[in-house]
Amino acid sequence: MEKQQVLDNLLTGVVVVDDQLLVTYLNTAAESLLSVSRAKSLGQPLAALMGDYRGIERFIETRKTGQGFIDADCNLGQVHVELAVTVMEGKPRHLVIELTPIDQLKRISQDAFHQVQQQASQEILRGLAHEIKNPLGGLRGAAQLLSLELTASQREYTDLIMAQVDRLTELVDRLLGPKAGPQRKVINIHQVLERVRTLVGLQITDNIKLLRDYDPSLPDMALDGAQIEQAVLNILQNAVQALGRDGQVILRSRVASGITLQGNRHRMVARIDVEDNGPGVPDKLKDTLFYPLVTGRADGSGMGLAIAQSLVALHGGRIELDSQPGRTIFSLYLPMEDIA
Repeated sequence: MEKQQVLDNLLTGVVVVDDQLLVTYLNTAAESLLSVSRAKSLGQPLAALMGDYRGIERFIETRKTGQGFIDADCNLGQVHVELAVTVMEGKPRHLVIELTPIDQLKRISQDAFHQVQQQASQEILRGLAHEIKNPLGGLRGAAQLLSLELTASQREYTDLIMAQVDRLTELVDRLLGPKAGPQRKVINIHQVLERVRTLVGLQITDNIKLLRDYDPSLPDMALDGAQIEQAVLNILQNAVQALGRDGQVILRSRVASGITLQGNRHRMVARIDVEDNGPGVPDKLKDTLFYPLVTGRADGSGMGLAIAQSLVALHGGRIELDSQPGRTIFSLYLPMEDIA
């Protein structure tokens, strides 16, 4: 395998400059991080690539002394990276610059943490469900037997007991999440999104707009349409409810590249955004919002987002939240490789 091919498969950006700090090489990851073209960048001054970075004199010092350096939090315009500079072996005045995106490292770490938290929550809920459902079953059976001894008017009370038992049993089942894995079929994700948009649109009576912004280049994907529809529906309904009586929600589809999901690196994934211009998610809820029974609304069950995250996780994906007052985005990331 050629050296360039090896470097182009790295997740870390690599830039090489000569003794005049002119760019002689950059790999594919560096192109993506710096939003530049390799062909146009070769021969250009390093300063032209580094955007807002103010430590360019450190490269000059390294070229003189041969002593490399690391900048653990380097701001290059729209991206934050860890920057490491070393002197190229055999060419003491040439520098190798490695760019590791900090946001990506944080996202991978958070993804792993959320997986562990979700698994722990599910284990706790399974144990809790077992302890709850057994006495509920006995209670319902006793109410059924008792109703046989009562008059028609008296059965109203045993019917109420059985109805409440059924409600609690359904709640416990929802806490446990879906019982079956995805039944994948090759589908058009936009058809799923349109069904959800139509369904939620029929329920809206206030001055709320549901807009769409789809990427027509998004290919068909092997998904469980019903499960993904439920996940998007839960999120879209939450967004509409957060707006109150006025506002707008945008349903957006895009292709994202170089995304790590559940420890697996994907060149291309589908990203589905649900963006609203509501008040935003309170800071105290952001880290726990996807946990069962956690909600920011007095009338909420706290199950919608937990179920959505579980359904997306079954597809090897995840849901991310970016929220501030006036702009909240829930992003669903779904792998595209599992095309049948």
